[in-house]
Amino acid sequence: MLPQMDNYESKALNSIYGPDLLNGRCGSHFYVSCVLQKDQLRIVTYLCPRTLDQEAQAVQKRRDMAQISLLARVRDLQTKFLN
Repeated sequence: MLPQMDNYESKALNSIYGPDLLNGRCGSHFYVSCVLQKDQLRIVTYLCPRTLDQEAQAVQKRRDMAQISLLARVRDLQTKFLN
């Protein structure tokens, strides 16, 4: 994604979001502009609906896996201390 951007956009987004987030999100689109009258930087980020659904599913899957691993840990501790 970064090679497709102009130099100033890449530097601005890198300093704001960091390279890990930018390189880790393949479906995100970022636009950088400046409000000249107010001397403010404006950043617009959006995901296409399909990518948003995929990310929501991935987040839910991670939560489910964390819950499963937490339950397994609780069961292990119960077995260890109650037996």
